Amino acid sequence: MSASRISGQALRVIGCGLKINLDIRPNPKLSLERQTAVAAEHGMIDGRLLRPCRLSLSFYLMSEYNFDVEPGILKPEKQQIVLQNRDEVTQARVLSRQMSIEALTRALQAN
Repeated sequence: MSASRISGQALRVIGCGLKINLDIRPNPKLSLERQTAVAAEHGMIDGRLLRPCRLSLSFYLMSEYNFDVEPGILKPEKQQIVLQNRDEVTQARVLSRQMSIEALTRALQAN
């Protein structure tokens, strides 16, 4: 897997950590009226909230908001917001883990 597979500018190095934008939207299975209310509650613009996040924190946020649950498992009322770029975030986490392992391996081999 390579960094080029991560689309656009979503993944970038900031200091010592990686950041990614979480693309949060109302669950499309909610009624249009409820989607509008959810978007307003979360301060979304055009039904979308881009939330920059440290990649290391994404695990906790995905768990907290049930973004780690496969789409369609929970009732829309239980999962009122969804992570539009779930696959991208998951892929970035895998890539980050792989890069960390490789860096540790190089460091151990240098000693």
